Amino acid sequence: MTHAALPRHFSGKEDLLLTALAQREARDEEQADRILASGTAGSAVLGEILADEFADTDYVRSWLALAIAATNPAHPAHEYVARRRERLRMRLRSGSPRTVHSSPELTVDDRAVMVLAMMDGLRIQALLDPSNDPLRLLEPFMRMVIIPTKSE
Repeated sequence: MTHAALPRHFSGKEDLLLTALAQREARDEEQADRILASGTAGSAVLGEILADEFADTDYVRSWLALAIAATNPAHPAHEYVARRRERLRMRLRSGSPRTVHSSPELTVDDRAVMVLAMMDGLRIQALLDPSNDPLRLLEPFMRMVIIPTKSE
């Protein structure tokens, strides 16, 4: 698409940004569906998606910068990022039975928030030290927080 064609398709930079974010999210959803269809265990899907994401450090850096900027309610992507976060929380909550480390102090929602925080932290760690694989920590963390014990 040419620069001259942009105004015909988008009302402005904000509309373009939101469209690009929606396209990326749709791509991520399709990727998750493909990974699940390939027989990958549900607990490993997040790791595969993040591994693909981490291969593009410019994307990770841009996403983190955008997510931080969007914490400001006046930012054009604020509502989008807030809705995306809530969709992720709902997905994590829906598949979150008791785990070996379940306790009355941590609700299912608390555990979903912990996973989202871990994802953001892993993104930062992957950028700070590319020689270290922070994704190796995801599976043990998920077993403690989200994945049910074998007896359930």
